[in-house]
Amino acid sequence: MDIAVPKQLTALSREPLVRMQDDAVDYYFGDQMSARFEPATGAVWITMCGMPRPCFNRGLLEAFNGVFSMLEQSGGVLEHNGERRRFHYVVLGSSVPGVFNLGGDLNHFKHMIEAGHHDEMRRYAHLCIEPLFKTYMGYHTPCTTVSLVQGQCLGGGFELALSSDVIIAERSATFGFPEILFGLFPGMGATSFLSRRVGERIMDRLMQSGEILDAEAAAELGVIDVVCDDGCGPEAVAELMRKRRNQVAGFGAMAIAKRRARNLNLAELTDITDLWADTAMQLTPINLKMMGRLVARQNDLARRQQPLAA
Repeated sequence: MDIAVPKQLTALSREPLVRMQDDAVDYYFGDQMSARFEPATGAVWITMCGMPRPCFNRGLLEAFNGVFSMLEQSGGVLEHNGERRRFHYVVLGSSVPGVFNLGGDLNHFKHMIEAGHHDEMRRYAHLCIEPLFKTYMGYHTPCTTVSLVQGQCLGGGFELALSSDVIIAERSATFGFPEILFGLFPGMGATSFLSRRVGERIMDRLMQSGEILDAEAAAELGVIDVVCDDGCGPEAVAELMRKRRNQVAGFGAMAIAKRRARNLNLAELTDITDLWADTAMQLTPINLKMMGRLVARQNDLARRQQPLAA
């Protein structure tokens, strides 16, 4: 088994470990994220393993930056055993049982707000939206982005899924924005992504209520695209690729065209994120107490749910 670093990675500040297999290439971006490129299907499978909680902690955000920068700089082509092979799909999933992603690091939020660290709050928020925007733009390649949701998909995790072209969810998956429960709003792209995907009426319902939707309800609203039985998510992704096998170039071009038509830019996301950070600094002790309860739930979930072996 050879270990090598492809040319696309040399500009990154933190290079991943790269393992070349006969039928795939594995990339390891620290202990919270890995990626596998399968030339036969043209798919890059990205797996999150958020620790100590499956949320947007600093380590996971650094890993996002590494893998998404790799894809963005690749021009849509990765190397496998000396050959340049094009990828057509990027699939984002999680190895934490029952959790796709819980979104923002609420414990970190709480500490920053209590300490009055407004600038740090904004920097953290900017770190969150950069990888989401790269996914929304398909890493400037003609690929289709897919989020495979198995379990809880909340807050910023929901926004991450919404940044994809296609959302495939297993039946027990759940979706929601709990931010309004502690006086905030989802500020990492929900307004931009949802308004373009399902319109303002459904966007308002989801953002203002704090309700949790199951996969079937989310599909009925047009928020997600495919619902499959529990445990069948990877096969549902494979079926999508099989159906598109003879039209892959057309679907890739269509994805680019849709992104252009939606006319979303990073400045829009940044402006809304800055508003989110400003609002966060105005939260009351009662709001922070509620946030603390959600932090306790995240911690309890992290203790009960251990990541699957890679």
